[in-house]
Amino acid sequence: MTIPYDFALALLRVVTGFILWQHGAQSLLGALGGTAASVFTGPWLVGATEFVGGMAIALGILTRPFALFAAADMAVLYLTQYLPLGFPPIVNRQGEVACLLFNTNLLLAFTGPGRWRVMGAMVPRTTGAGRTGLDRLSLHLPTVLGAVRVFMGLLFVSYGLRKMFGMLGEEAEPFLSLQWFAGIVELFGGAALVVGFHTRWIAFLCSGQMAFAYFINHNPRGFFPIQNGGERAVLFCYFFLFVWTAGAGRWSIDDLRRRRPASARS
Repeated sequence: MTIPYDFALALLRVVTGFILWQHGAQSLLGALGGTAASVFTGPWLVGATEFVGGMAIALGILTRPFALFAAADMAVLYLTQYLPLGFPPIVNRQGEVACLLFNTNLLLAFTGPGRWRVMGAMVPRTTGAGRTGLDRLSLHLPTVLGAVRVFMGLLFVSYGLRKMFGMLGEEAEPFLSLQWFAGIVELFGGAALVVGFHTRWIAFLCSGQMAFAYFINHNPRGFFPIQNGGERAVLFCYFFLFVWTAGAGRWSIDDLRRRRPASARS
């Protein structure tokens, strides 16, 4: 893989691990505005695993097993606590964060930690038949990347529907306002990501918008995304940045165009 791919994967891994660690710190220690769970209860044990697993994922240590646990944790959390409060996920902030963490952790379970990780140079790289155990998940990365891209695109589209048309529980943004133009990127950019059309450059545009939104709207409120409300913007930003380098994966117009014989494209 190229240096941009390795760098984008490392950023996605670090950000996902950092946010997961923050959730663990709330449940385990009562830090960052959270309430500590009773010791040795189910929520406390989950918080402890999120705390340790978040640090491990960020550092690239045992990334696949911790990412699989985190994805399962977020799926159960969403289905049991947030889905009953309403659908789609955008109607509940914490429920949407759980969906985003599910997506990024699931993707990391299939990408693995990448080369830019702690002790990365000491870990031999294997390909194809040389992979064993969880390492073989990488063989299915294009399919999983395609599925996660569709899900993330749909989540992004929901912001455009809200800002431009006043759907999903809020009023539309004023015509030609900065937020209205953001809605255009979210609606049409999200739709392009769902179908996988010109995926790399659309993802780059969407990543830039989310970076701008984070530093304008969230960063002034504090450093930790779990406190300043910027978890969604950060996770969207670095997921889109990764897609810019990795491409659309399966189930995309880009993939279909790439697979067509040269004679059929002429």
